[in-house]
Amino acid sequence: MEREGSGGTVGSTTGGRRRRPVRTTMQHRQEVLFLQSPIGMAVTTLDGHLGRINPALCELLGATIGDLMGRTFADLAPPAHAEQIRRLDARLKSGELPHYELETRLQRPDGQEVHAWLKMALIHGSDGAPRQLFGHVVDISRRKKMEQQLRHDAAHDSVTGLPNRTTFADRLRQAHETGTPHGVLFIDLDQFKLINDSLGHQAGDELLVEVARRFRLAAAGRHLVTRHGGDEFVVLLLDVADADGARQVVSHIEDALNEPFDVRGQQVYMSASIGVALSQRPDHEPGALLREADTALSRAKTLGRGSVALFDDEMHTAVVERLRIETEMRRGLELGEFETFYQPVVRLEDGQIAGFEALLRWRHPSRGMLNPSAFLEVAEDTGHIITLGRQVVEDVCRIIPRLQRGPEQEPVFVTVNLGSREFAHPALADELESALERTAVDPRCLRLEITETVMMAYERNDFELLDRLKRLGLRLYIDDFGTGHSSLAHLHRLPIDAVKVDREFVRRCGPEGEHLEIAVAVVSIARAFGIQVVAEGIESELQLDHMRRLGCDFGQGWLFGRAMNADAAVELTSAGPRW
Repeated sequence: MEREGSGGTVGSTTGGRRRRPVRTTMQHRQEVLFLQSPIGMAVTTLDGHLGRINPALCELLGATIGDLMGRTFADLAPPAHAEQIRRLDARLKSGELPHYELETRLQRPDGQEVHAWLKMALIHGSDGAPRQLFGHVVDISRRKKMEQQLRHDAAHDSVTGLPNRTTFADRLRQAHETGTPHGVLFIDLDQFKLINDSLGHQAGDELLVEVARRFRLAAAGRHLVTRHGGDEFVVLLLDVADADGARQVVSHIEDALNEPFDVRGQQVYMSASIGVALSQRPDHEPGALLREADTALSRAKTLGRGSVALFDDEMHTAVVERLRIETEMRRGLELGEFETFYQPVVRLEDGQIAGFEALLRWRHPSRGMLNPSAFLEVAEDTGHIITLGRQVVEDVCRIIPRLQRGPEQEPVFVTVNLGSREFAHPALADELESALERTAVDPRCLRLEITETVMMAYERNDFELLDRLKRLGLRLYIDDFGTGHSSLAHLHRLPIDAVKVDREFVRRCGPEGEHLEIAVAVVSIARAFGIQVVAEGIESELQLDHMRRLGCDFGQGWLFGRAMNADAAVELTSAGPRW
């Protein structure tokens, strides 16, 4: 006897039984999928009333089938979303739409809202007529929460929770576009670095959090307090039309810092420098207002800790001039308008030319020959000083061989000034070494001048760069010695060859040797450590006599000659004048 189903096909007649209709099997599978799906599903009437509801939808909405039966998705949505669902359902019913998808919100019985992705489709009968609607609901609350967190993080500072510079820029632009009177406070905490250095960065962050809290209270919800990074905060003043209104807010900010801060059991007192700028012109661009506040902050810092400065017409003129110099400097670099000049350095023992100091000049097409004081600060701030410094080194390496008077004579040297940005440039030593190798210049003839302040900053870095420059054979000078913040007692720790007595100390020398105390001290300390001394700014025979009697090795100043071009320097060296 043949076993049931043996050799037959699915649905065949076996053992005297009739096969089940395929439609019934498909309906069963659909029912299982409907009931077991993790996605909320419902079948509704054409009017949107819920008829069949799966367990996933009940779980999503925190409700029972009885709670949901007969209601519409519009009934479950907050008013702001309900009307949109009703309109779309009506378009489905009319056949205008075959389906729609919508991001919306649905309310649970406890009032909690669920972010949901609702998909509705029209179901047709066998005769092609619309019969029902089918709803498909996905809970996207977690995704929305993550998106919201990402948006918050993108707009807020991670340490203090304050809005960041992106949010500030958006709000500043809005205030500008709406014409709301506004201004900017640019705040820099004074000596905050000391907190980080002494108590650690985590303690510094804790202090910033408390500062941010106090600043928010000081703003009283009227103004936007933001953190721009480090110890810088920026406040967008809203509905502030004049300096008096800004002063009131500044006063609140200062009051917020009056009370000491408790940082890991230690009481810390803080102050801040504040720059203020107000938008008082219709053409005032938002970005310009922030720059003006930054400019005012720079002015405040020069006035001392806890100072406030308001951007004014004088600063505006200076900013315009600075922008002009920056633009013209870029063009001047491209057109080769910068030229290296040379001022004589005389050996005081015999009056012979011993060397020169390389000094940059700008041959401006309309303003004539400009000294560094007219452009050096802008060059430092913009980074153009790196390009200019390379040019000076190249020029010096080309002129050094032309200045030599023969193998029996003492080599003539040229000194090159290095600014803080050049000295901090990571490729400085490599570029100098390359220039020396390329031009075959004796490194003893190239000497580097670094200001005392910059040199002292490198005292904390184990002199790695200074030691490498010395290994290249270069001589190192401290420029403007006696004007910095270091002790002369530190001199023996620095790998240097000479110090230059600042011209101000030379200028003060009186007919009877008055006011020579600092010059005497510098020469005495230098002699004790075997370091040579160069006296700057010698303009008279009297000053020359004083510097010789003090024992200075070299002298420099207008008495011996002003800065001159390369050809004139070569000619002067060949003439061999004596003083």
